[in-house]
Amino acid sequence: MKQIQECLYSSFLERVKKTIKEDNEQHKHMRVDSSSLPVDPAECPTMEYYYTSHVMFLVKKTIGISIEGEVVERFVVLRHVSDTLALTLKETIYDMLSKRNLSNTSIRGQGYDGASNMSGAFNGLKTLIMNETKFAYFTHCFVHQLQLALVFVAQNHTKVNDFFDAVSRLLNIIGSSYKRRDNLRIKQANKVMEAFVEGELESGTGLNQEVGIKRPYDTRWGSHFSSLLDIKNIYSSICEVLEDLGKANSDRDRKVEAIRILRLLKSFDFVFCLRLMVDILGVTNHLNTILQRKDQDIINVMNQVSSSKKAIQEIRDVGWEPLLGNVTLFCKKHDVRIGDMEDEYYDGFSCRRGSPVNNLHHYHVDVFKAVCDMQLQELNHRFNEANTELLLCIACLCPRESFKAFDLDKLMEMATLYREEFQTEYDFQVLEVELKNYINDV
Repeated sequence: MKQIQECLYSSFLERVKKTIKEDNEQHKHMRVDSSSLPVDPAECPTMEYYYTSHVMFLVKKTIGISIEGEVVERFVVLRHVSDTLALTLKETIYDMLSKRNLSNTSIRGQGYDGASNMSGAFNGLKTLIMNETKFAYFTHCFVHQLQLALVFVAQNHTKVNDFFDAVSRLLNIIGSSYKRRDNLRIKQANKVMEAFVEGELESGTGLNQEVGIKRPYDTRWGSHFSSLLDIKNIYSSICEVLEDLGKANSDRDRKVEAIRILRLLKSFDFVFCLRLMVDILGVTNHLNTILQRKDQDIINVMNQVSSSKKAIQEIRDVGWEPLLGNVTLFCKKHDVRIGDMEDEYYDGFSCRRGSPVNNLHHYHVDVFKAVCDMQLQELNHRFNEANTELLLCIACLCPRESFKAFDLDKLMEMATLYREEFQTEYDFQVLEVELKNYINDV
């Protein structure tokens, strides 16, 4: 039986290899979508780096200059790599391609995991490939969670990293227990009822709906924005649950952890980062949502990208005073100590410091502006001028409503991006006429 299974396996393997080889010979151009597998350090403490590569082929049926066909995706290989240096990743991809008789010069697109930091190794990889293959334009893969990337890059800031670490610990200690989540709901329901009685809340359809806290790892594929918004809205109830847990006759380690998390939540740093990230993720939440839709309109998406960039820039330029005011009110309401903003800032561990700065400068420049700049840089890496123009041009080929979006000028702009693909100058010049004929035919 085992020999028969091995024989069948070998037969299927050879058939698959033959099919892929025929595809490779017939369709040379490809897009390489590579990503690190979604390994969460909390789920896998001994994290290792893996690399996957997908090559997408366009099955061509030529009618004049136009192309009709479908995209066929081939899974190439899963390869372990020793590190995530840009050069190592590039060599890994090229090695995988060469062993399958594919040339790196035929790469026509790149896309990387949405949770990867485009200002780090993957940005270096993108640049290395484009230096050798200038037509390998990078475009953000819409199925990836953009919000994960924005959170990921924000965590490069120490304070924001500490903040999300505290959030993760909070979700672990409360979100992992049905009993503690129920206790949280009851406390929050009582607070809502008290607010009704005192006239602090209005009743109405959809208002004051039950708010809870997510379970651990829910935020990996869910919305970080909604999680942080929930924490902000039920902050006092969360603190009460942690206080109860710290006083309960329960496991000692759990009690100590609850007290530690409560101290973190009651710090100015936590409140400041909470309000900051709610503001930033709030203005990009709609973009993150529409990117997940299967029927998204590319033009609408790119307009939303532009709006999100402008919104973050506006927060950076004029959002400091409103943010500091909201943080101050929140701290006073929940008895969180606010230090004197004019006092000299001290990080708590540095023995030697350079030019001293006060707390106001630190939170305004070193945290607020720095995090805003990180977000803008990430969006600009993923949606730069070149790939934005390319996507807007591609949108002109959308067949909806009898090719309503067809724009001859835009398509000629796209052809210019790939001008060297045309064998002769005549082929390029005649393209405009053939495109006109095509749209008239369809």
